[in-house]
Amino acid sequence: MKKSIVVVAIAIPVLELFIITAFVNWLGIWQTLLLMFATSILGFIFARKQGMQVYRLARLQMQNSQIPSHALLDGLCILFGGILLVMPGFLTDVIGLFCLIPWTRTIVKALLLKIVHSSMTKGNWTVIKRR
Repeated sequence: MKKSIVVVAIAIPVLELFIITAFVNWLGIWQTLLLMFATSILGFIFARKQGMQVYRLARLQMQNSQIPSHALLDGLCILFGGILLVMPGFLTDVIGLFCLIPWTRTIVKALLLKIVHSSMTKGNWTVIKRR
């Protein structure tokens, strides 16, 4: 697990640099910088809007004595997607949009649930009951 995190931490910036260089060669430096700035601003606005909707839904569910489990997963995906969109680069923007768009976010949520479920069945995560 630790090795895969190191590989991803090295691979993503290298891929981003390659993609940004390709865009600079194709569009020019100023257009590329403007495009990166625009995706960051639009991503921030979109993440804020989606986050407020999820926040309202979670509050409504808690007021009705329901557990907002899906709303919390949505919130995690939106937070992660917003962070990725604000980071400079096009690969992170694509992954961030994938986490923000509601119909693709369901895929991310299903993957997260699968990872959590498999970790719990393997015994990697345990629940401690406090008195």
